[in-house]
Amino acid sequence: MGKIIALEAKMAKLKMELLGDASLSKYNFPTKPSISDRVDNIVMGIWSSTSSPTGTMKESLKVASGLFQSLLAEVIMLSEQDIAVLEKELEAANAPYTPGRLPLLQEDED
Repeated sequence: MGKIIALEAKMAKLKMELLGDASLSKYNFPTKPSISDRVDNIVMGIWSSTSSPTGTMKESLKVASGLFQSLLAEVIMLSEQDIAVLEKELEAANAPYTPGRLPLLQEDED
């Protein structure tokens, strides 16, 4: 159970980096702009404009892109390492089915 709680905490951290801290923003506390916030601001600024993107928009896209690349690397590592290990442990313990977890093939003993 401890491993599952640790994985949930990692996923919550990654979600916060991508989407921002909803618990603070709903009470109108200032929050650090998330990757999604940065991209949304660029899209909304360009949507009804006929001019080129501003320097600020270009810089914000560069920042969002860099943040997303590191976030994506962490998500891939989490998926391929941490979750894969947990799934093998669940399978070895004959745990009930969980969504998204594929069963391991049984080898014939013949």
